Amino acid sequence: VMSLKQALSPTLNRLLDEDAAAQAKETDGIVGLDGDPFLNGNAGVIYNYIVDDVQVTEGKCHAKVNETGINGNQEEEGKIYDRIVLDLSKSREKWMIDNIHYRFKYFDQTKNAEVSQDGDLIQELNAGR
Repeated sequence: VMSLKQALSPTLNRLLDEDAAAQAKETDGIVGLDGDPFLNGNAGVIYNYIVDDVQVTEGKCHAKVNETGINGNQEEEGKIYDRIVLDLSKSREKWMIDNIHYRFKYFDQTKNAEVSQDGDLIQELNAGR
């Protein structure tokens, strides 16, 4: 069993460490990431993950990870929701996460509309600088 730190690429580890260090210095609020960096949110309990649509080509892998429900949300039970796509690369016979792409929709009460929030972890980490 490997730790999360061992599963992340050196670039992601460095960016997450820099983000944590910047937050540790901040006394008046949040800088950088504002939630779970792996799911891009502050959702409740995720009941079930489904990994599908895995594509492996020349030492690179893209894997779609879906969820089947969030505690406290009004989503239909049993419905599958797009969540993230993992970019992985193989190094020294192990797969490492290079980036995480977010894909999900939510209802924005201020706009009274459903909004898509697409992005990726590296983009979010670099935006917080």
